Amino acid sequence: MLPRDVPCHRTAVKDGVLGADVDCRGETGKPDGKLRFTEIVLKPTLTIVQNQDREGANRLLEKAEQEWVITRSLKCPVVLEPLVQNAEEIMAR
Repeated sequence: MLPRDVPCHRTAVKDGVLGADVDCRGETGKPDGKLRFTEIVLKPTLTIVQNQDREGANRLLEKAEQEWVITRSLKCPVVLEPLVQNAEEIMAR
């Protein structure tokens, strides 16, 4: 069981996911003489309640990758580097 003071960005548990956060990095260049993004790297991190929730978290990441409107709208490549971490393991550190 998790302690009540586990920090998270999302309070509702969906498919065993307790929290979600996304870091991103963008590379810029002038491939056509005008400054624009040439690559964007998204690093979503999902915090799961238990290890058996990992499958549900991975399903959510796959669905998000397919459905993100912003990603589909960009001309440059978007790289997804997901991380699924277990809240119990984080609290044990």
